[in-house]
Amino acid sequence: MINSVVQRKRSFLVSKEWLMIPWTLLPKIPHQVLQDLLMELPGIFEDQDTLPQAAHPSLLARCLDLEARIKAWYGNYISTHPGPPYWLEFSTLNIEPPVFPTRYQFPTIGVANTHTLYWANLVLIHSAIIRLTPASQRSLAAADGIFDLAAQICMAIEYYISPARKSYGPMLALYPLRIATECFKRMGPRGEKSTLWCKAVFKILEERGIALGAVVEEILWESKEAERVWGVKGWAGRMFWERMEEGWIESAGAGEQERRIAQEVGGGNGI
Repeated sequence: MINSVVQRKRSFLVSKEWLMIPWTLLPKIPHQVLQDLLMELPGIFEDQDTLPQAAHPSLLARCLDLEARIKAWYGNYISTHPGPPYWLEFSTLNIEPPVFPTRYQFPTIGVANTHTLYWANLVLIHSAIIRLTPASQRSLAAADGIFDLAAQICMAIEYYISPARKSYGPMLALYPLRIATECFKRMGPRGEKSTLWCKAVFKILEERGIALGAVVEEILWESKEAERVWGVKGWAGRMFWERMEEGWIESAGAGEQERRIAQEVGGGNGI
């Protein structure tokens, strides 16, 4: 699923056969239902990249419909979950700057994974909504909301990298942490300290033996060596994030571009 999102290409996993036949005798758990919903996202990205601008209104409607269904899924998930899904504790990470003084604690790693997957992909959906909204209209998604989702991801990371989670937790942290870091990087001075915090976490992952953490960290800062090791530019190039970002100010005049960037970076009323 993650590979399909990164490549911005729809996957066979979204076909009716894959969604239905394996589950005729075995009901899906909530996390698997969420995955089914999220598998629609790569198809939207692919259509963004290939269809003319005249198709943007229908793509925007698909994004808003998907967002509504995912949020409805989360409401049902929370209502049927025994006890609080997460709670706040003081952070014990010695990271400078101390951007996130509190952390989320979860009852199980499965609950943590469900939440960070939910938050990370809401970031992508909101980014797509911003891109697809005409410059003359007020977007139904805002940079402030994206920033808050990225912050929630970061507050969950300490749970993942705890020694009790061994290597499984840190591996689950890579995808949502990658999403959060990209958000902060693109918010200018507002996200600078949070970006440094994320970079420090990637260093911690490397120190704890998660070699992929070092590779992902290099990709984050668009290292030529990382490109050589990875084989393609991946998320550091136009394959993914540049395409997500460019629409935030595309089809707008110079004055409108300046206004939108100022709102995005300054935490205004949205884009």
